[in-house]
Amino acid sequence: MSDRDVRRWPLRGFWRAWYWISWLISVVLFLPVLGLAVLAWRSSGPARWFPLLPGLVLLAIILVIGWQLATTALVVTVDAGGELRARLLFRARQVHATGVLSVRRSALTSGHHTPIVIRTANWSVRLIHTRTDVDELVAKLRRHNPALLVDV
Repeated sequence: MSDRDVRRWPLRGFWRAWYWISWLISVVLFLPVLGLAVLAWRSSGPARWFPLLPGLVLLAIILVIGWQLATTALVVTVDAGGELRARLLFRARQVHATGVLSVRRSALTSGHHTPIVIRTANWSVRLIHTRTDVDELVAKLRRHNPALLVDV
């Protein structure tokens, strides 16, 4: 199989920069959480619980951001045989196009830059790509899976 048989959709440009900036934001937001935890630990009596509420709110925000980033594909490839590979920051996912259940818009919307979600029976990944890239990806997947549910 030659390289021409494999189509790649890497995360690029502004969205790649925003991906890494979002990781930095998560790390920076985690520092006040640690500070609030230390403050709560060193306090005594009822005052001990006051720093926990803002700390829990910040922690929830960090977890949502981290979850989105950990499931965002840095590179998606589909080869001529219909094998879909998604490389994430901490792992890679692989499935044949027939194993893809749906391609849809993310529930966490942000206008026309709403991520696309590729869902299989065991996992899902987010893609932040142009409409043209998404249409190409869907067309390539539909060659091997005509029954693919698409809602983009």
